[in-house]
Amino acid sequence: MSSTRKPKLDYEEQIKKLKSLGILFNEITEEEAKEILKNNTYFFKLISFRKNIKKDSSGNYNFEFSALSDFATLDMRLRYTLLPMCLDIEHSLKTDILKKITDDVNEDGYTIVQDFINNHNGDLEKIFSSVIKRDGTVIPSFQKYYDDPPIWVCLELMTFGQFSAFVEFYSERTNDSELRKAGKFIKFAKNIRNKCAHSQPILLNLNPRKNFTVERELKKIGRKQRLSDKNLKVLAIIDILALLVLHSKYCSKGIKDNRKNDLLTFKQRKNRYFHHYRNVPSLSFFFLSLNKMIDYYVQNN
Repeated sequence: MSSTRKPKLDYEEQIKKLKSLGILFNEITEEEAKEILKNNTYFFKLISFRKNIKKDSSGNYNFEFSALSDFATLDMRLRYTLLPMCLDIEHSLKTDILKKITDDVNEDGYTIVQDFINNHNGDLEKIFSSVIKRDGTVIPSFQKYYDDPPIWVCLELMTFGQFSAFVEFYSERTNDSELRKAGKFIKFAKNIRNKCAHSQPILLNLNPRKNFTVERELKKIGRKQRLSDKNLKVLAIIDILALLVLHSKYCSKGIKDNRKNDLLTFKQRKNRYFHHYRNVPSLSFFFLSLNKMIDYYVQNN
């Protein structure tokens, strides 16, 4: 057995572990906390959020379980709020790119795929992976496209990561001013998309990164939204800022109107336990920055 293995903890032991770390149970009882761990969230994810909080001189976090649990819920709600925006961007950019390719007399829809695969680390097998059966053969309805695939088929099959790489490639290839922001910022939106899709925390590691330099244009946009240089060294803030910029630029008014309501709902919901977050610098800075980004998006769309 590996020496790195840790024993499985029952719910009573999970509570004891939390108490040993200085997690407090003044606002809800330990029995109520057990029910939350059984039915609403799980120990490993919940305890990971403690990393946003500095320990005191005794090595304790001195943070309420109720607030820690709420923070896990906020992370889930934020992912549920941002994932549709990622999908909106993906759909809108695919529509824009296909329109441009359709209108471009120099593009046949096939050469661009080969250029992407040959020169920009594209992988046809990975693009078609969702329609390749276990025996290695392609589903019949897609087999006819495999040897010489058109871009309109490939865009339907690409993962967001593959699509992100294609957007960067197409933006460089065409030097299209309308797609410049997409080419520069989509890699940041991809970070949010991956975390949302794979249920990975967004609200983690919220401290500024030392010796980190943000992309110049994104920094300029952030300053316009009254984000400090310190804020713009937090990876989650950078990723969300880029996502909102792309959504604002490429999505329709009707889509943006719906997402504004979602963002405002999240902004209001996060205030429930903000009196706890206010005393933790990384959390208060993050939520105040998020407020600024949401307000700017709502006021300008």
